[in-house]
Amino acid sequence: MNKTAIYVAALAAVVSFASCHEDSDMAYMQQLQDSVFAAYPGKVGAVHIKPEDREHLIVVLGAPGMYTLSDDERQKEAVAVGAMALRIFGERNLLETGKLVFTKDVKNTLDAPADGLVSDMKIDSLKNASGGK
Repeated sequence: MNKTAIYVAALAAVVSFASCHEDSDMAYMQQLQDSVFAAYPGKVGAVHIKPEDREHLIVVLGAPGMYTLSDDERQKEAVAVGAMALRIFGERNLLETGKLVFTKDVKNTLDAPADGLVSDMKIDSLKNASGGK
């Protein structure tokens, strides 16, 4: 086999692996979205999820009823969604941080809505509590 053929085969393997990983990431995102809707029936009108570099996660909930929760209640929900994300992404996930953003807009598709109220998912604390890295 000449060097060009080896290079093409190696490149095809890398592209194939990367696309499989992207497909599984999309499946995880869909599962997280479905789980959030299931956990908050009738309360959430929109869920927008954005992973950043597989280390940072932003979940935006279009949920007018949850928008009016106290800071402590929103924090509790953020930790619950963080725990949900860690279960879905599995033990070997690369997540380091997560933010849950609440907005009144039930049709929101933005990562940072103008009226967004941000709560920390406490990913690092959740991982430490479960013995994860």
